[in-house]
Amino acid sequence: ICEDDIVLHNYEENMKKIFSAIFLLALPLSAQGQLKRDFIKVKNFARQAAEKANGGLSNYRATSDMYDNTKLAPCEWKGTSFNAEKEERYVCVVMGGKPARIVKPTIKTVVAVTVRQSPWDIRVISNERNSNVVQQSEADFPRNDIYACNMALVSIRGDLRSFKNRQDNKIKKNTIEAFSNKLHQIQVTLQQLRRAKDHQQIKELRLELGWSLAQTEAWLDRLTTKPRKDDFWNKGSWTANEPVFMTISTDIRIVFERLKPIKL
Repeated sequence: ICEDDIVLHNYEENMKKIFSAIFLLALPLSAQGQLKRDFIKVKNFARQAAEKANGGLSNYRATSDMYDNTKLAPCEWKGTSFNAEKEERYVCVVMGGKPARIVKPTIKTVVAVTVRQSPWDIRVISNERNSNVVQQSEADFPRNDIYACNMALVSIRGDLRSFKNRQDNKIKKNTIEAFSNKLHQIQVTLQQLRRAKDHQQIKELRLELGWSLAQTEAWLDRLTTKPRKDDFWNKGSWTANEPVFMTISTDIRIVFERLKPIKL
């Protein structure tokens, strides 16, 4: 698109607005009243179409400008078709989101409304997330990464079980089991995150994930450090010379590093 095309497009759009304003002023008061009633209906029909497209009023509310009957915005007049029906065409950009006292405009619904004598034509042109408002964590939540990390943890816990079964030391066996349970808690949180859709639930689960990762990483640091002689908790449990466990711990740290951008 060249610069001249952009200038011409802007000129045409501005002329449309000017002509529509002149047209409105030239109308008798009765006709202006009818036109106002029409655009109120246009906004109402567009809002109702958006509500229907997004699961009804229990799941969705339009922003306050869709309830303002003193102005046409955010609907825009697109011209008159001088056929037998003399159709008036409008396009409404309806912003909305989850029901709240102040609605956060996370969804953008574009609705085309054709005003005519016969039943009006109302069509939803598009219905999508509003990328200007929705944060990355909500709009494009990394569910594939979560799935990959969960599968990696399944494999790691399998390696831990095999490692535990080769141990003769009861303290080691119990410690490995407890550590495996810590990893299982992270797995459960990841599974819930993959299924979560509500922003508040996602936020709470990400906080829980951060807390679980911090706890488990602290365990991992202690388990991969050679115990001191006066360290009763680790006595007889771990040494830094366990090559199998050191390999497992490296795999765990890789998963944890991948999970860091997801946690809060």
